Amino acid sequence: MENIVIGFNPVIALLQSNIKIEEVLISINIDKSKNRSLLDILDKKSKNIKVSYLKKEELDKIAGTNNNQGIVAKIKTQINYREINEFKESNTLLILDHIQDPQNLGAIIRSANLFKVDAVVIPEKRACPITSTVIKASSGAIFFTPIVKINSILSTIKNLKEWGFWIYTADMSGEDVRKINFDGKTALIIGSEDGVSQKVIENSDFLVKIPTAGNIDSLNASVASGILLYNVFINKNHF
Repeated sequence: MENIVIGFNPVIALLQSNIKIEEVLISINIDKSKNRSLLDILDKKSKNIKVSYLKKEELDKIAGTNNNQGIVAKIKTQINYREINEFKESNTLLILDHIQDPQNLGAIIRSANLFKVDAVVIPEKRACPITSTVIKASSGAIFFTPIVKINSILSTIKNLKEWGFWIYTADMSGEDVRKINFDGKTALIIGSEDGVSQKVIENSDFLVKIPTAGNIDSLNASVASGILLYNVFINKNHF
């Protein structure tokens, strides 16, 4: 993972996490009235965090983009990927079948955090790594949501079943998600707009779909994730 965090909300989340921060870089042109909450938090932690003010062009160069909202943080430690066996007793896991777009991945992690997912699981190959773009798109949710990296989704499904999980996979041939009762330990699998692999479908316990009525046949992966995770959340919490 890259060692920089870009943008207002991601840096706020970083400051509230346990991740060690090397330095916070702020544009000399930052609007202090609009960023008061961020600056207040920095002020409280100023004894432990180095804060530097730079010209906008210098900050843009470090960030690698001018879309940085005038703030960049450097972190001392990387976000470590976790092991799947750490989550044997979890309530809800989200498995992503080869999501490769960083904006999608970040948005999915944000939804996962909001809807009490215990960990987001991604495969080693053909999947987006954790980058500064992913962190920004997650609005910093990645600092509070464990990320598990696995070698094989099929092997992971087998392990999860042995640990008592039910496997629910998003597929257009599935049952209306509103009619599903997400009992017990739940692992939800979501793929890209092309869907999940046939092998994953064959090894799932249930297929679920989001009913739609438009002229196109699929939702963006992050949108679909948000809708499905919301349904799992309200079902498990009896809203």
